[in-house]
Order: sequence, then structure tokens, then C-alpha cells
Amino acid sequence: MLSWEAQQLQSELARRERRVAAQPERRLQLNLALVPHRLTFERAWGTLDSRERVDTGDLEESLRLLIDASAEPQPLCLETLLELRRRLHPADPVSNLRDGAVVPLFSGHQPIPPASIPKALERLFEWLSSPAFAEIHPSGQMALLQARLLEIHPFENQPQILASVASAVLPMATGLLLPVPVSNPQSCLRYLEEAARFSTEPLSIWNLRACLRAFQLVDSITC
Repeated sequence: MLSWEAQQLQSELARRERRVAAQPERRLQLNLALVPHRLTFERAWGTLDSRERVDTGDLEESLRLLIDASAEPQPLCLETLLELRRRLHPADPVSNLRDGAVVPLFSGHQPIPPASIPKALERLFEWLSSPAFAEIHPSGQMALLQARLLEIHPFENQPQILASVASAVLPMATGLLLPVPVSNPQSCLRYLEEAARFSTEPLSIWNLRACLRAFQLVDSITC
């Protein structure tokens, strides 16, 4: 059962979505215009892991990859994830899956053992293409993918950025715009902690607000 807040946000988002639903070229233009706003959040998100910084230009290329991928029948697959990883970390072109233990991002973050990663990714992409997953609202899809990618932690670097950026393709694939969260990664981290404990609604609401904020920003851009 959705909370009243989630229902209200979904209704407002549906109302705004109708404005661009039948205009794929217009959506593409708007998504590209939103990239600089999304970069502000991703740069802040990256500061949670002091071991490595992701270059702004590489982040921009990654977002553009997903904007293009959102027009595909299957917007997220292993090949897209590998290409996304390559664009986020071009100085390390070898996209090998993680082969060792990693430091958890938060209490309750328990990445799976390296030997389990290939099968976990295979099951993940099967699930993403299933009818059951398609019935979930895009904001909920994002929350589930974000939590699962952090649990799998497929590569060595910056799992929170990979999960954040990869999940952005899901609402775009349904006709929404590129989500733009507020630049408060600590709040998102708290919601991810809750999602790791199987409470995904706070993260879904965070994603809903990010989807709505995209339309609000577009209004200011196009005024």
C-alpha cells in the first residue's frame, strides 16, 4: 500500500508527464538540458568515497549514454552497464568484475562475495526485463535497482555513482525526464540504508521528488 505522500507525488508526476509524453524529440532536448543539473548531484555523491573522484566530463558522457539508451527496447543490460563503467572510469579501461572484498558504504551494506557477482548480474537483468518489474512505478524501479547494484557492487570503484547513474535510465525509458535529485547525498545514503533493510519507500519517494524536480527545472529553463 502506497503512502498518501507517494500517491500525491505520483499523481503530480503523471500530470506533468502528459506534457511531453508524445514528443520524443522534445524529451531528448530537455534531457540534454538537464544534464548540468544532474551533474551537481553526482559530483556531491562522489565525495562520499574519498578514494577516487569521477571527472565531471566522464559523468556527463555517462549520462548522455543513458539518455541514448533510454530509447532502446531494453534500456539497461550488461553491455550498457559495462560501457557505463568504462565511461565513468576511462583511465581504467579494463571493466573486470570485482574480485575482492570492499569497504561497506554504510551500516548494513553487505556486498555479495565476488564469486557470486556474474550470476547475480544475470538474474538482475532477467528481472529488469520481466513483466513483474514493468508493473512497478519508475521511482520504485529506481529504488530497487539502486539497492541491488549496491548489494552486488559489481566493480571496484564508486558503487554509489554507478547505481545512481544507471538507475536514471529507467524513468527516461517510460517517457519521464532525467531525474535531478537535490544535492544532499547524505539523505540519499540514509534512504539506501533503509532500502538495504527492505524498506524501499523512502528511497522511492526520494526518486519521485527527483523526477518531479526535473519538470520544475525544465519550467525554469524554458521560461
